[in-house]
Amino acid sequence: MRIIPPPIRNMKLRDQLSDLLKEALRREGRAGPLYLLRSFEDMVSGQRQPALEGQLHAELSAATDRIDAYRRVLERVSQRRWGSTAPVERALEEAAHLFNEGLFFEVHEVLEAVWLTQADGVRLLLQGLIQIAVGFHHLENHNLRGALFLLWEGSEKVKEYGSDRSGVGLDRFLAQVECARQSIESLGETAFDRFDRWMIPIMPVIRIYCRT
Repeated sequence: MRIIPPPIRNMKLRDQLSDLLKEALRREGRAGPLYLLRSFEDMVSGQRQPALEGQLHAELSAATDRIDAYRRVLERVSQRRWGSTAPVERALEEAAHLFNEGLFFEVHEVLEAVWLTQADGVRLLLQGLIQIAVGFHHLENHNLRGALFLLWEGSEKVKEYGSDRSGVGLDRFLAQVECARQSIESLGETAFDRFDRWMIPIMPVIRIYCRT
């Protein structure tokens, strides 16, 4: 079974961890992972956001798993050349790495930061990818109806954007999302335990191209 980090039940803690990730992603090279680990150590010791200390210790194992996944993402993006790509392309690269670590809520956070600034076509693509990620996030939080609806609606938006504007791999990704959605639908309420997480596809790093 593909390993998906367990969800953080406390929303304030979830948002605080996500904020650490977003700040770390803004730092170049090795500075990002170092910032993340030091900030998390401060959270655990109560030096950072002491009001969250109780919630953190209640979910310390899940939070640690999430920080480990964040670190792996940061290690992958630390080699990129800063300033060489547009913000939306950096966000799409980050989103792919996050999605492939099972960090579906964080995909939403990273893409939402750029989608409102984009032209209609790219905004449609980003919104569709956000909905697909949130669909799998709903599955991990035992929201079957939300998962099925967003996996379908997100895929439709990405299809409307068109794979010819985003390079190779998007059609395959969408086909695999649909296979996963059908499996979840067929399993019904048992999907929370029985759905094979290996059916969650690998998201490609999507490049933005223009039609000629």
